[in-house]
Amino acid sequence: MDLAQQVQGMSQAESFSMLGMHLTDMIVPWLAILISIAAAFWFKEFAQNLAAGLSFKWGGNFREGDQVIMDGYEAMIIKIGSKETVFGRYTDKGYTWQYVPNEKLEFHRLEKIVHRDLHLDTDIEKGQHIIELMSKAQQAYKKPLEVDKNAEGQTGRYDNRGNG
Repeated sequence: MDLAQQVQGMSQAESFSMLGMHLTDMIVPWLAILISIAAAFWFKEFAQNLAAGLSFKWGGNFREGDQVIMDGYEAMIIKIGSKETVFGRYTDKGYTWQYVPNEKLEFHRLEKIVHRDLHLDTDIEKGQHIIELMSKAQQAYKKPLEVDKNAEGQTGRYDNRGNG
């Protein structure tokens, strides 16, 4: 017996109830499929964010507190989270925090400020450093080495060439 024959012998309230049950039976599977698809997309986004955050945090290149140049502006890494990274920087409005989703970090240009006063030595500075090291080595070579008299089997003074 099909639905039309069942509905003919029922009152109007019973027929609406029966129709509602059949519609529910048809809609619920589709609703479950839509919710599953939405959950899958959400989980995919969450997993990508988490992977990007962990990669950024454990990559070793950047840490919380590092001074960086982000897109041409000086900033500091405040917090590296599983979902987003927070950068602090001074703007014309004051000190602001910029929240960047971890999956978007690859689209920002990040440069780490290693040390503000760091500079490369010139050839002259390198030469002076080598001369200083050589002078220290010559002084150490000329200076005799004193040995503890209580040392086992050895007494007296020895120079660093092994001559007694």
